[in-house]
Amino acid sequence: MLIYVYALSFIISLIGLVGWFYTKENEQQSKLLSTLFLGGFVVYLFTLAYANVAIEQKLWVLFRDLILLGFTAPFLSFFKKSKLIFFGLVAMFSAFISLNHWDTLVHSFEKEAVKITSDIEKEVDSANLDVNGELLVEVSNGSQIKDLNRIIDKYNLVSDLAFPQIANKNETDLDDYYVVNIPEEFETKREIIKQELLNSGLVDWVEENEVINVTPIKSIINKKSKPNYGLNDPGLGNVWGFDKMQINDLYELINTKKLKPKKKALVIILDTGVDADHEDLSGNFKSIRSKYNTDGHGHGTHCAGIAAAVSNNKKGIASFAPDNGFYEVSSIQVLSSNGSGTQQTI
Repeated sequence: MLIYVYALSFIISLIGLVGWFYTKENEQQSKLLSTLFLGGFVVYLFTLAYANVAIEQKLWVLFRDLILLGFTAPFLSFFKKSKLIFFGLVAMFSAFISLNHWDTLVHSFEKEAVKITSDIEKEVDSANLDVNGELLVEVSNGSQIKDLNRIIDKYNLVSDLAFPQIANKNETDLDDYYVVNIPEEFETKREIIKQELLNSGLVDWVEENEVINVTPIKSIINKKSKPNYGLNDPGLGNVWGFDKMQINDLYELINTKKLKPKKKALVIILDTGVDADHEDLSGNFKSIRSKYNTDGHGHGTHCAGIAAAVSNNKKGIASFAPDNGFYEVSSIQVLSSNGSGTQQTI
């Protein structure tokens, strides 16, 4: 957004300066146009000062723009005695700005291009990326994907909305995300493409659209282990995190201080779903949507158990509160029943 304010303020400053030179003999008009120039120039300097680029680049942009301002206005005013010639030159110059120099202006804050090294240039493994879209790109507020056509055309990229199903765009920034497919001939340039997108000044975020795979987890109950947590859950001997996080001290604090939660926390597991009827979870489970209440894989249920298993029920394991009053657990399924998905689906 800042880049467009910068470009427009420069154009306004230029119009004001040219107009001031042309109307110097008319006090009222020249005063109005000088005010237009000064206002535009103040905004111009503000945007230049706050641009997220190196000071050397700011000085270069300032030098370039001052040369254009300093040359154009006096040159055009030289022909002001002939309205036909003057306005003809103004029309030609306006065409030049709109067709050529505007693109230069809106790319003034691009960061220096990344140095191409053998490490970046080397062939990269694409096996763990979605073949239908290797990158997720978030364009800046006020920008559109077409503003990146220079990069898109350079690498023959194909882009599409990542989340077209979003109904109310005012409630989320996800409508700014695009999934970008890199053609095979440019796969080795992926890191360079990512850097160029970020350097454009029109993009807030770029990440690889990884394929995620989770493996089934086999639960083992070691009934011989009887750790001293004051609970009767037989599988606590396998929960190594209890010992590492000194859950004994937490339980003692809760019990001696008789601590109670002001409000139950809702822990939501984003995974393969959660088995809502699991014997060690059902007492703490809260359904958000029924289609998420099954788990054809097991990974989500396993994670839900670590987060919020029912404590002290003589089944399975326990969680971080001995009386189950501190939290409940729910599920949103973001991975398929075979345990796979992408960053985009998640």
